[in-house]
Amino acid sequence: DSSTSRGLGDVYKRQLQQGVVLGDYAEALHIPERKLSVFINSTYGVSFKRWVNNKRVEYATEQMAKHPDYTMERIAELSGFAHKSHFCKIFREITGGSFTEYKNR
Repeated sequence: DSSTSRGLGDVYKRQLQQGVVLGDYAEALHIPERKLSVFINSTYGVSFKRWVNNKRVEYATEQMAKHPDYTMERIAELSGFAHKSHFCKIFREITGGSFTEYKNR
């Protein structure tokens, strides 16, 4: 429902960090993990892991627009990615292009 969706976004903003797991979100929203997993899958059509990566890349692109002087490493770190290589891979999967290509648009 819409309250779960809003709550999910709120929890994400508070917990933008590396290593976040489904249980963290479920606990913060006071719902069972399975129910949250089903909600994310049915509402967004993706797994929890993919949803988190989508949100991280969305946040990364917002930071790129706000802070064009930030390095890729800084954007990756702010977005919750532990490794630049993983950030690059996920960024390309989601946006269809590299960090540099996106930044130079």
